[in-house]
Amino acid sequence: MISGANLLNPVRHISLKKIYFKYVFRVLKAYLIWSCIYAVWDGVYQSGKLAFATTIIRGKYHLWFLPMIAGIYILIPVLRKLTENLAIAGYFLALALAFTFFIPAVFSVLRFSEGSVFYALTHAFEEVYSDMKFHFTLGYTAFFVAGYFFETIVLQLPVRRMIYLLGIGAACITIGTIYYAEVYSAPPIENDFYFLLDALEAAAMFVFVKYNISPRLSSAWWNQYIRNISNYTFGIYLVHAMVLDELKKLGMNIKAIPILQIPVNVILIFGISMGITYCLRKIPLLRRIV
Repeated sequence: MISGANLLNPVRHISLKKIYFKYVFRVLKAYLIWSCIYAVWDGVYQSGKLAFATTIIRGKYHLWFLPMIAGIYILIPVLRKLTENLAIAGYFLALALAFTFFIPAVFSVLRFSEGSVFYALTHAFEEVYSDMKFHFTLGYTAFFVAGYFFETIVLQLPVRRMIYLLGIGAACITIGTIYYAEVYSAPPIENDFYFLLDALEAAAMFVFVKYNISPRLSSAWWNQYIRNISNYTFGIYLVHAMVLDELKKLGMNIKAIPILQIPVNVILIFGISMGITYCLRKIPLLRRIV
């Protein structure tokens, strides 16, 4: 969403050359290099050349984000035209809310009613939905457009409060369903359900930061601090899976106290990953890959 707020801003001139040779090239280069690094680190090369090659193509589990964002970068000229008119952008987001998030989430929940009338009806509606081939708003494009949309429009306090409540509700449902599935070994709900919750949480967080955090942190010192941190975020993202895997091998987890697991792990992994990124950026040749 932050990328959409920045890159869809009409004030910025972004040529096709810049899109492909700066943005797309950077993420695809990182994908290839770090796929190789992880394949070697995980010892996949010992399984043969074909396994090594396919692992590089697929990439480590967290690297899915790079080809996804590359695809969105390619669409920037189209999305900039779409967002020139905020009413059209809002219509696009309404379609995305329905076809990208809400309908697939409903289907994923109703599939739990196997053997019932609801299950049969759900299967029938899914076939119709599939026949529509409605792909225009699918994927993560809606997040990109929503970033610019929420950054540009002015939301009144009642609307903001509704967005906050939806985000908080979505977070509670996410935590509750995952905890229930973990504790009672229940079958997990499909990702389409959580995709809707993620969208609500992301929108609430973006709007909250815009109206409640940014105005209080507009000093020159804070802006410089954010710029400094932003220099390391890409590298942190790239190396954090390696840090997480190594911590798991060392048995460093706190599952005995689930409520502390996420914040402690986030702080620990973020700190170590930032330290590694800082060191890599000090080496001229390696700083180009983070």
